[in-house]
Amino acid sequence: ASPSAPHPSSPSSSSSAPGAGAGPPKRRPPPALDQDRDFGNFVGRMVNGSRREQFSDEQLSFASSAPARRRVRTVLQTCRNKQGMLDMTCFTREACTEQVQSLASCLHDGGSEAAALASGETMCKKECDALSRCVKDEWRKFLIGISPGFRGDHLSPFEEPLAF
Repeated sequence: ASPSAPHPSSPSSSSSAPGAGAGPPKRRPPPALDQDRDFGNFVGRMVNGSRREQFSDEQLSFASSAPARRRVRTVLQTCRNKQGMLDMTCFTREACTEQVQSLASCLHDGGSEAAALASGETMCKKECDALSRCVKDEWRKFLIGISPGFRGDHLSPFEEPLAF
């Protein structure tokens, strides 16, 4: 007999949990978004900054293009929870459909999970980064679309010739 104790994940280790004779199951690696503090903080600011009373009717009237009006409708009508706050799941699904689908596919892919387990990394980093970029970009476009200095999706006031 070896003087050292068996490794906790080896089949010969004992545990008081029922059915633990085969060792504890490997934990599924978390998606990369779970580890992205910047994105989590951004989402918190989005939700807190999306209250209807923070936007005047005049400000909302600046949404003159179809995409800007769609974003206003998504943020202030379609994607609201019972408490009247922005529903991030709805917003993300509405604004970033392609990225949500890509992330969902990755999360359900056994190969992605196996690769993350083998490397000790988070799952689906590329897909999570794409979703994070999309959500931030859509929120920026929403805010710019209702800003007095901009019209619709026109993002740069410096593109217009200056009149002297």
